[in-house]
Amino acid sequence: MKQTTVNYIFWTLAAVFTVAYFFMVYQFSVNIPMDDDLGVLGNLVRFVQAENKNIHEKISIMLENGNGHRTLFLYTTVWLVYVICGNLNFSVCIFI
Repeated sequence: MKQTTVNYIFWTLAAVFTVAYFFMVYQFSVNIPMDDDLGVLGNLVRFVQAENKNIHEKISIMLENGNGHRTLFLYTTVWLVYVICGNLNFSVCIFI
């Protein structure tokens, strides 16, 4: 067998298994917060309620500690999921 055929088969199988994995995770995931997701949910509620307030309060909400860590990336991506989906979909957040 040629090397290109082996590469083609390998990458095709890798793509099929990857797509199947992500499909199954999304299909069987439950849209319920677990453990430390409740802190993220509370932060998102505070951020959304602060829409009419000044930018300094929004920045301080995004930069505060979450579970002992600075989680700006987490809070930003959760906010983007909320903006794109219209609600906080934890099934989508699993992939991030």
